[in-house]
Formats: sequence, structure tokens, C-alpha cells
Amino acid sequence: MKVVFWSNVRGQCGTTLHATCIASVQALFYRRKVVLMDNHDHLVNIESCLSGERYGNNLREESDYNRYGLENLMDRFGKAPPGTEKKLIDRCAVSCGNDRLYYLPHGYLKNLDLLDYQFVKNMNRLCYSLEHYFDTVYIDAFSMNNLSTKAFIRSADIVVVNLNQNDNVLSHFFRNYSSFRNKSIYILGNY
Repeated sequence: MKVVFWSNVRGQCGTTLHATCIASVQALFYRRKVVLMDNHDHLVNIESCLSGERYGNNLREESDYNRYGLENLMDRFGKAPPGTEKKLIDRCAVSCGNDRLYYLPHGYLKNLDLLDYQFVKNMNRLCYSLEHYFDTVYIDAFSMNNLSTKAFIRSADIVVVNLNQNDNVLSHFFRNYSSFRNKSIYILGNY
């Protein structure tokens, strides 16, 4: 199952925190194997929610930097033969909790447009592999209308739409995003 957390505004609705909390609850209390990932790299991302700044500093050391992460996984998908996906995911994902909660961090992200292109190029193999290996794939999607966000939302089983109580945000969402309302769940925060 693929669950995408998304908002039509950036940084105002708790999207990243909600995705991290729900994935953690499913992994720790329901004992399901889950993976978290995001298609953007911002100051507040899944990495900062899971372990704060200390984890980010460790991950960005030169030896680990090129071994873990989404960019590395997608690069390896382009070169590796079919059937090696489980091994590649094991190398690139970071275990965060009793072998049930995993995170695919960003590795050597230099260009958001390049990351977006890599996501779209590897979308089918990436999603199929992750859904085959994990019970649930949680994706914190970028609020902008980039190609990978649109593709993740189209392919999602559930879209968790994070909204706040700003009238403009609410009316903007309901005026412009009707295509995925039939598979949406709404979280309305008081931000």
C-alpha cells in the first residue's frame, strides 16, 4: 500500500510530522514493516522528525553519504538487473526501529529538478519494489506541482491531504484539486 501525505501549501500544515507519526505508530504498535521517504529536501524533513539534527550530520559524512539514500537507490536501479531490488533497498534504506521502521534519506542531493526527473524515470520500479518489500510505503510529497508529486498522487492508494484553518488554503484546495478527492483523507490542523 502506498500512502502519500500532501498539502497545497508549503510548511503550514504539519504534513511531514503527520507522515512520520503515523508511519511510526504503524511500525511500533501494529508491528508492520514500513518505509518513509520524501520527494523533496527541506529544513524540516522526515530525517529531522525521526532523530533531529544529530542524525543528519552523521548521515552526511563522506563514507555514508554515497551509500544510503534515494538518489543512490535510483542510480543503482538504472544499472542493476531485475531481481536485485531487495538487496539494493537493504543497502540504501536506514533502519530506524526494530527492523520495522525504515527511512530512505536523501544522499547527495544537489538539484531538486534532477531528483524529480529521477523519481519519474524510476517511478514504476521504485514503487513496485518498495510495495513488494514493505507493508506500507509512506511518501511525504512536495507541495509544489512537480512531476514526481503528480505521479505519486496518481499512483497512491490513499492521499492524506493536510490542510489548515486558513479560508484561502481551504478554498484553493477545493477549487483546484478535485482529481484525487475520491481517495483522500483530510487532516485539518489548527496552525
